Amino acid sequence: MKARDVLDYSLSDFNSNKFKTAMSSLGIIIGVMAIVVMMSLSDGVYAGVSQQFGSLDVNQMILVPAGLQDRSGGMGMSFGVRQTEKPPAQFTDRDLPIIMGVPGVVEVNPKITGSATATYGGDNRSVSIEGIVPSTEKGLAATLDKGRFLTSSDRYAVVIGSQVADGTFDRDLRPGSVLTLANPMTGQAQDYTVAGILKESNGSIIA
Repeated sequence: MKARDVLDYSLSDFNSNKFKTAMSSLGIIIGVMAIVVMMSLSDGVYAGVSQQFGSLDVNQMILVPAGLQDRSGGMGMSFGVRQTEKPPAQFTDRDLPIIMGVPGVVEVNPKITGSATATYGGDNRSVSIEGIVPSTEKGLAATLDKGRFLTSSDRYAVVIGSQVADGTFDRDLRPGSVLTLANPMTGQAQDYTVAGILKESNGSIIA
C-alpha cells in the first residue's frame, strides 16, 4: 500500500467517525498534558524540599536516652506485685567511647539541656540552658562574636546567644556581665560571668 493510499484511508475514516476520532484525540491530549503537569509539579516539590533542607545538617543525629516507664497502665501493679518507679535512663562518660566506636561516627558532642530563671539588673527571665564539654564544641566556638569561648577550667562562666544578650533583659549583656541562674525546681541560685556572646541568633545560655 502506498503512502497516498494510507493517507486517503485515514482521511476517509476520520470523515466517517468524526466524533470518535475527536474524543480519542482529546483523550491523548489530556493524557500528555497530565504527564507534563505531574512532572512539573514533582520538579517544583523536589526543588522546594531541597531548598528547605539544604541548609540543615542532615548528617547529624541527636541521641536521647529513653525513660524506663511503668507498662502496667500507670497503676504500678503487675500480677499483684507493686512495682517501684525507676529513674529515667541517662548517658554517662562510659557511653561516649561506645558511641564513638560506631562505624560512621566522626564526632560526639555530649550536652545536657534544661531551663532556669535568669536574673540580671533586677529583671527575671526564663531561659534555656545547655551544659557542654567545651573541647568538643569547635563548631559552636567558631560562631563566637564577642569575648571568648568556654574552657575546661571554667566553672562559673557562661557563653550566651545574641538573642539573650540583646533584648531579653532591659539592659544588654556583654562579656564580663554577671547574671544569676536559679533552678526553678530547687530554687538554688548561682552567679555566672558572661565569657562570650555568639554571633548567630540564639536564645540559650551555654555553660
